[in-house]
Amino acid sequence: TTQALTPCTVLSISRPLVMELVREHPPILSSLMCFFRDRMVGNLVHTHDLFKPLTSDECCAVMSQFSWLEAQPDQVLVEAGQHPDGLYLLVAGHALVHRAGRLQTPLATGEMFCKTALLNGAASTHTVRTRTKCWLLRLHRGKFFNLIMAHPQVGNVLNAAKATGSFSLQDLHASDREETLKVL
Repeated sequence: TTQALTPCTVLSISRPLVMELVREHPPILSSLMCFFRDRMVGNLVHTHDLFKPLTSDECCAVMSQFSWLEAQPDQVLVEAGQHPDGLYLLVAGHALVHRAGRLQTPLATGEMFCKTALLNGAASTHTVRTRTKCWLLRLHRGKFFNLIMAHPQVGNVLNAAKATGSFSLQDLHASDREETLKVL
């Protein structure tokens, strides 16, 4: 939902017109996707607890360390029993956390995962699988350790972040409930 706080002029373009423009001028799609990606990442950086202790310049430096990952539906991002390759932040899409074959938690936009395994130097205790196409930011494990050494306040945020908790079945989308009930 978008709400104007002051009088303003808004320009809009219909979805059918955008689709027509993309068909006629394919490079427009790439430009639009870059704009949407940058906007989503910008919103995440301005609102996520991980970045709050950092100055604007530090945020820019830290963000340059993350890589952009586009994951397809039903793609395993993290495998239980394996050491994670980095810290993940879900920018858009739906992913599910499974532990011992049971659905534990649907991940929401902005959630980070693999923090506990990275901080403990342990293998992941859960598998994370995408449900839809997802866009994520990934901070490679070596860069993760450099980040918390250079910015101890970020390490404090990570230590304070609660481990991913379980949702009850009624908190899940209907299709996720059905999938969970099959496993149970």
